[in-house]
Amino acid sequence: MKKGYKKSICVLLALLFTVSLLVIPVMAEDNITVLLNGTALSFDVPPQIINDRTMVPMRAIFEAMGAVVDWNGDTKTVTAERGGDVIIMQIDNAVITVNGREITLDVPPQIVDDRTLIPVRAVAEGLSATVGWDGDTKTVTITTVDTDKYVKGILTDTGFESAYLNLRFTLPDGYVMGPNDSSYEMLASTPSGSPNVSVIAEKLTSSAVTEEQYIETVKSQSKNLNGEISYTFDNETTAVELAGENYIKLSAEAYYGDAELMKDILMRKIDNRMVLITFSYTADTSDEMEALMACFTEF
Repeated sequence: MKKGYKKSICVLLALLFTVSLLVIPVMAEDNITVLLNGTALSFDVPPQIINDRTMVPMRAIFEAMGAVVDWNGDTKTVTAERGGDVIIMQIDNAVITVNGREITLDVPPQIVDDRTLIPVRAVAEGLSATVGWDGDTKTVTITTVDTDKYVKGILTDTGFESAYLNLRFTLPDGYVMGPNDSSYEMLASTPSGSPNVSVIAEKLTSSAVTEEQYIETVKSQSKNLNGEISYTFDNETTAVELAGENYIKLSAEAYYGDAELMKDILMRKIDNRMVLITFSYTADTSDEMEALMACFTEF
C-alpha cells in the first residue's frame, strides 16, 4: 500500500509538470494602462503580457479609435476598418493582412476570457497609429494618425470638380455658382434661389457611423427658416446611381404658403466622410431635376 501510494504521487507530479510545460506563459497585468491620444481606456478584460508581448483587447481599442469591427465566428476572423485602412486577423494565426499586405506578428491574436487580445504592434500596423511602451509605468500609448485623404473640390467658371469625390459638375444655362464657402463643396442655383443643388462632404465624428444612423441625424435637422418649414421624409430610401457611383436617396417635402417644396438628398460614405448631394426644388420645377442630375459626371 505504501509503495503504491508513493508511486501514485510520483505519477501525479510528473503529469502536472508536463501540463505546465504546455501552458502559454501569461501574466495578468491588471495594472497596465492604455492611453489613446492621452485618454486612459478601461476594459472588462485587462491587457496582459503573453510570451513577453503586450496584448490588448482588440474590440475596445479599435472601436475607441473609430474603427468598424466585424467578427466571423465560423472562421474566428476579425475585420476592422478605419479611414480606408482594413486589417484582417484570425485567432491563433500570426499572419495578419493589412490593406492586402501580409504581416507576421510575434504572437498571434488569441481569446482570453471570451475577449480577443492582440499584440500592440497589430494596432500600429493595422490602423496607422503610433504605439509606445513605458516599461517603468507599464503604460501603452497609442496616438492615432489622421488618415483623412479628403481634398476640397475646385470651383471653376463653368462648374465644379473634385477628384476625391469623383465628381464633375457642369453649370447649366440659367444657373449661377454660389461663393466659395467652407461649409460646402459647391452650391448652384437659379437667380431666384430655387431650384438649387449643393454638395457637402461632412467629416464624421467616427468612421463607425453608418448611412442609416446619419439619415436619422438628417431627419432631426430637417427644420429650417427659423422653424417655419418642417420637411416630412419618405419612410423608405432608394438606391440611385449618379456619375458612376452608388448613392442612397432620401426624399422629403414641405409646404411654405401655397408652394410645395421638395428635396432629394443623395448620400454615400467615403472613408470617414458623408457626401451629400442635395437637390431642392418645387413641385412646379420637378421636371427639371433629371436634366440637373445629368450635369454631374465622373471626374
